Order: sequence, then C-alpha cells, then structure tokens
Amino acid sequence: MRAGFDIYLERGFGLRDAGHLNFDQIVPNMSSANADRALSQVRDAARTLGGRIAPQPDDEGWVDFSDMQ
Repeated sequence: MRAGFDIYLERGFGLRDAGHLNFDQIVPNMSSANADRALSQVRDAARTLGGRIAPQPDDEGWVDFSDMQ
C-alpha cells in the first residue's frame, strides 16, 4: 500500500523520491534510547534533504541566494 501511494505522489504531483524513513516501531512506552535514535534519523534526513533544496548558512548565519535559479 505504501509503495502504491508513493508512486501516486511522485507521478501525480511530479515529485522525486527523496528516500524513506519508516517508524513502525514507534509505540507507547518505547525506550528513550529508541526514541532518540528515531529522532536522530529524522534530523539527519531533514538536514540532507534541506541541503539539496536550499543553500546552507555560513558560519555567521548568512545565506547566499545569488546562485539560486
């Protein structure tokens, strides 16, 4: 079902597949270590995808948009 929905979104809206994270193990009373691991995966994926679609700020927090098309 997931794969079909992914294809629908990609083809129907002209999106590209940016990868998948599945968290089927997110349940009440899960350990904090597992929750931390899942959140870390989400943060890493957001940074990776964000880096593909937007320039990153420099050390002073400024973003150079001059070469964006």
